[in-house]
Amino acid sequence: MSKDVKYYVVGFFQGTYRTLQEYPVASNEQVPQDDKHLLRIVRGVINNAKQINQQAFNQSTSDAQLQRVNNIQINNSPDWPEQNDRIFSCQTLKLQNVKFSNVHVINSQTYGDITGHVVASVTEGSYEEIEEGNSIENNEKEQRPFWERWNSGEINEENKINTENIQNSEIDNGGNKWSNFWDRFSGWWLNSGCLGRLLKWLLILLLLWWVLTFTRFGQNIFCGMMKWYYNYQTSEIQKEDKRLMDIIEETKPIRSQCGSQVDFDGDNQERSYTYTLGSISGDVLIEYDMYEVPDRMEIMFNGKLVAETNEESLAPKFKYLEGKGFASNKGVLRFNYIFKPNELHELTIRMIPNQEVPKTNWQFKVTCP
Repeated sequence: MSKDVKYYVVGFFQGTYRTLQEYPVASNEQVPQDDKHLLRIVRGVINNAKQINQQAFNQSTSDAQLQRVNNIQINNSPDWPEQNDRIFSCQTLKLQNVKFSNVHVINSQTYGDITGHVVASVTEGSYEEIEEGNSIENNEKEQRPFWERWNSGEINEENKINTENIQNSEIDNGGNKWSNFWDRFSGWWLNSGCLGRLLKWLLILLLLWWVLTFTRFGQNIFCGMMKWYYNYQTSEIQKEDKRLMDIIEETKPIRSQCGSQVDFDGDNQERSYTYTLGSISGDVLIEYDMYEVPDRMEIMFNGKLVAETNEESLAPKFKYLEGKGFASNKGVLRFNYIFKPNELHELTIRMIPNQEVPKTNWQFKVTCP
């Protein structure tokens, strides 16, 4: 079902994905031809969001492009028109400089974390769930890097064939032929002037090129150089992965147990708490007390918003927050949980404090079936 685009956004994307693959694809494997390798975005967050126009969106390029993606949270930033963090859907989501990490297998499906620069068209509401998941379009077909072909022996085998062809074409049919040629060449070499010395250096360079290209010794040197370059690139990639993992680790939600009570009294920074629900279906109750200062609570199941606070009457000094999802004093939120064996069972509670006060306090308790 088509939806009207509300915003066009550019920013940095961090999220969780799944595929229907039973095992992750290795770097030396070909991309599968079926739909099992297609990405399904479970949840995602766009930071450093900036609104752009449709022309800039249309002109943007991508390494991967996904359609009809639900549950994308766009956090507030100076260049973004929304004042609060909100969850949208993306009609088209373009990713650049894509990196995967923390890949693991659950119930014969592959899960992991995905990051990259993003350009997206944003809509209100959610798209209908499709069994095949979000489709992904790769702009370029996978090609094996040169160093992988070298390490696998393919280039060595090609060079071996080329060398044998050259050697076969230069078989001497008589020893006198090469002896006479060498006598004539050495005489010309020794009696040559400036031009001869220039030709000598050209011949030395040609000989070095031939040794490095067509001999085992040259291949070993070249292979060593490529191995050093590969190790250098691997080291740089590992440094970048560690930097991104540190960022992801800082934003990971706090894991809690059902039945435990959370009490908070502190600054106005956003916090998240994650609960893993069991195999029994039923109502999940969240009893809260925001006290006098109103705060906002969002309940998400597998990345989808299922309940939220939104009081219509607040204290007079907080009237400007009415209708924006905030609540004060005590209340209860309810979520009807249905257990499905082949899905994650992750419940996340996001607490978004009031930004007009430097400190706030609240408590809540989650009761699972």
